[in-house]
Amino acid sequence: MAQMATDKTARKVTAATAAASVAVLVVFGIEALSGNPLPDQVSAAVTAVVTAISTWAAGYYTLPAPRDQVVPATRTDGVPAD
Repeated sequence: MAQMATDKTARKVTAATAAASVAVLVVFGIEALSGNPLPDQVSAAVTAVVTAISTWAAGYYTLPAPRDQVVPATRTDGVPAD
């Protein structure tokens, strides 16, 4: 099985995680600006949709960092795995 070249989190994962966090703040912002809290079901649906779209977009459009390369796995005897 292939492995990442480093143990650091990939740039795409970091961007997608940040986007998911910001998505929840967007819903709170909508409620704060409108002055009226959204009904629970609407708030949950909007949060789910905004989170899904922003997470996908951030993960898809973020370019991988140079350190985010995959290296081939080796067997325990040092021979590259097939």
